[in-house]
Amino acid sequence: MSINNRTVIVITGPTASGKTALGVSLALALGTEVVSADSMQLYRGSQPTPVTFFRRFDLCGKIILLSLVIYLCTYLWSLLFVIPGVIAWYRYRMSRYVLLDHPDMGVLTAWAHSKRMMQGRKAQLFLLDLLYVEYFKRTRETSMANRTATADAVSDKLY
Repeated sequence: MSINNRTVIVITGPTASGKTALGVSLALALGTEVVSADSMQLYRGSQPTPVTFFRRFDLCGKIILLSLVIYLCTYLWSLLFVIPGVIAWYRYRMSRYVLLDHPDMGVLTAWAHSKRMMQGRKAQLFLLDLLYVEYFKRTRETSMANRTATADAVSDKLY
């Protein structure tokens, strides 16, 4: 892709596939800079501005408190056995998303809302997570091969 006679290299891929490491390596090798855009920073239908990146910092205290509540409840359920702890973790998993979508909501309200949302859906989410394990395993293998090929191609161009 070329913008104003400048070459732009776009690196996309799933989470934890090594995009950042590849981007930094390319930037160092080519003497350029990295511009990163995380999809979670682009909110529904709005144009990103510098303020966008600091938009949710006001929720930091609530998120920390909510995380403590989730970890405490999950730990207490885990004392019974491992499986109740895993079930509890899936029960409270949507709490942070609920809080981000409704910043005026209280911590315990978001926590309770997540429990209601996940009622009857925990197994589906667990199976989806199992699918992602295989997906990430295959992606990582492919990513490692691509990264090696890309690094070789860049070093051939430079030297």
